[in-house]
Amino acid sequence: MEAVQTQVQALRVTPARPAAARASTAVRRDAGLVPGQALTADKRQGLLAVARQLNIPWQELFEQLERSTPPQVALVSVEPDGQRGTVRLQAEAKSLDTLLQYAAALQGQGVLGRLNYNKHETNGQDANRPMRLTFELVLLPSRQASMASNQQEGAR
Repeated sequence: MEAVQTQVQALRVTPARPAAARASTAVRRDAGLVPGQALTADKRQGLLAVARQLNIPWQELFEQLERSTPPQVALVSVEPDGQRGTVRLQAEAKSLDTLLQYAAALQGQGVLGRLNYNKHETNGQDANRPMRLTFELVLLPSRQASMASNQQEGAR
């Protein structure tokens, strides 16, 4: 009993190491990067992929979609692909004409460039039988480059 009380007293006196300090020894936050060492090709490709994804002008993209999406169109999904410089959209409406007009209206607006249609389908299980259109818009590279340079200048 006396030994247990001694251990409890020792724990009270010895300050505990913060959880963050213990975690930092287990998880490398520098992604294995060591100053002065060259990056491996895999690490370089991984970092470039992350940079491309981060350089997508997210706010401008979502603001453009909010401004351009009419009430009769439901935007089902938005999938930006920084690697390819595109954004894939899936939209739903009562008619295919409405969807085609919506997709065409997005082309060339703001950060959105050329339009590529992927597929369309009718949801036969829904009583309203809505149409769903999947299409892809190219993110304008000049806008991405200017956004990246503006971010770099702001960081200086």
